[in-house]
Amino acid sequence: MRSTFLTVLCVLLAALATASFTSCGGSLTTTHLYANPPGIVAAEQNVDFRVDFIVPDNRIITNGTIRFDTSWFGLSTEPVTHALCDYVPCPLHPGSYGVLQSTIFPASVTGHVKSNMRVLSPESEELLCATWTVYATGKATNETNWLIRKMYS
Repeated sequence: MRSTFLTVLCVLLAALATASFTSCGGSLTTTHLYANPPGIVAAEQNVDFRVDFIVPDNRIITNGTIRFDTSWFGLSTEPVTHALCDYVPCPLHPGSYGVLQSTIFPASVTGHVKSNMRVLSPESEELLCATWTVYATGKATNETNWLIRKMYS
């Protein structure tokens, strides 16, 4: 019984502790995702996200919002919302576009961090969604122990 519990616990921890930048849905086609750093981030390090997407031939998007929802060990922080037109020229006609968000990572955060970027239409339709999962060192360096490096590389 105890070994089964420990096995399940280890599998769950490993599943929670992996770095990734993935598409999580939306009505537009995502063509490219980029996150730097991809897995381990230091305090006050510059962080870049880029999501490239295609607006189909039968669609024009007049405006919308970009919402960033972040959780730290599962505890949510206050969402941050920006106008879509601050990132791309509006209206969006059929074609390829990219949204780039650059920010300085806060110094007070350490551990498992998950951030969702959602692009919403004025009618609240989810156009894009991307999820970034990393380990924050909480220090001025992204050096950490071998286990964390393996899980978040």
